[in-house]
Amino acid sequence: MFGGEFTKVKAIASLRPADHIAVWDLSRWPIKYQHHGIVWAAGDSEDTVQICHVWSPLVGYREAQADSCFRISTLREFLYNRSLSSLRVVEYHTSSLRELLSKWGEVHYTRADLPEVILARCKFLMGLGKGEFNIFKQNCEHAAHWCMTGEQWCKQNLTRAKGRVPFEHMVSPEQVTALDDEIDAIKMISKSVVDKTLALNGQSVYLRVLGATEAFLTILPNGYLGVTDSRENASAFTVSTSSKMYNSMKVSFQVGGKHMYSRSTISCYRQIHMKKYNFWRGRPGMTWELSSNGYMKSMNQHRRYIGLRSDNILVDVSMRGDAARLELVPLDDSQAAPAPYDAQIRKLPSSKAFELAVHKSMRNLEARRSGRKPEGETSIVEGDDEDKEDDEAATYKAFPSPRAASSPRAALGHKTSM
Repeated sequence: MFGGEFTKVKAIASLRPADHIAVWDLSRWPIKYQHHGIVWAAGDSEDTVQICHVWSPLVGYREAQADSCFRISTLREFLYNRSLSSLRVVEYHTSSLRELLSKWGEVHYTRADLPEVILARCKFLMGLGKGEFNIFKQNCEHAAHWCMTGEQWCKQNLTRAKGRVPFEHMVSPEQVTALDDEIDAIKMISKSVVDKTLALNGQSVYLRVLGATEAFLTILPNGYLGVTDSRENASAFTVSTSSKMYNSMKVSFQVGGKHMYSRSTISCYRQIHMKKYNFWRGRPGMTWELSSNGYMKSMNQHRRYIGLRSDNILVDVSMRGDAARLELVPLDDSQAAPAPYDAQIRKLPSSKAFELAVHKSMRNLEARRSGRKPEGETSIVEGDDEDKEDDEAATYKAFPSPRAASSPRAALGHKTSM
């Protein structure tokens, strides 16, 4: 139904880092289950997309269970002979209708954290959990859901794992505290963006497509919303904002008594309209959730993102990878615009540390396949000799990993029961 269709991965290139993905395994009929992971790096093929998940390369069931830990693999290895048509992006902060009509485990009411927070948690888990896999107490979904929300929950078997972090007995309290500090730093940056956006409440703003210097939203004669490359032709919206979260806010946009409405749940038309409010349309359709990194999602029952069609018309889309990112630009030049979120977040150590870990992990995987000895275990922020000459990497090495004393395992692979 809704969940199976709207969460289905229709294009590999639409996957984005920090997406929670799951693949249905039908090989043990009549039992079917999901294997879960987090997208680490985007790509355009099964061999270029990289996934963090509880994984082992060993074939035997007992050997794989004993060897599995939180590692990186390609999407091809994550699928492990399972059909790409069975791959789903797990949704968060969904509606009751989507929850009711979706396949079990594909959607959650819970809010997900920012991508940078999710990836910081992935970095923390790297290499942990060897020999600790347990289908009820510590499985791949427990780990993936914790990366997304900070809570160890498995919807497949309705179990909650113990501990502040997965595999907690393998790390020290100081390492968990260091992770919390890193996440708090990310959240503070996000909150500053949210606070500056809240300050625009009741003001007139332009909506600009993020990443484009001159690409503003404009109301077309038919009531649809499109994009113009001229500020003079851009429409000025009166914005209403409110927020109780560090990484998102509720917004609505009004022009001349009409509001920016998402399509209704039962409508087959995907275009975004300007409409007058009435009782039957309700308020959820004119309310949007704007994240601090620019994605805007409808608050009605189908919970879809705003995307930009090839003819520059705004439409709703189901996947974050297909969504457009928007920013609010005050008409009043004296009013400060929200800070560019990405420009600051990239200064945190997580991004570069991840790049170093990916390169090292994939080299070790190839070494294992070819029968060569994998590289020795080192912290992912220590890097390799070839990275020491990279000035940008050196900047990130100044920030210690939350698990500097507990480095990722050298070998990578796949096989888990869940």
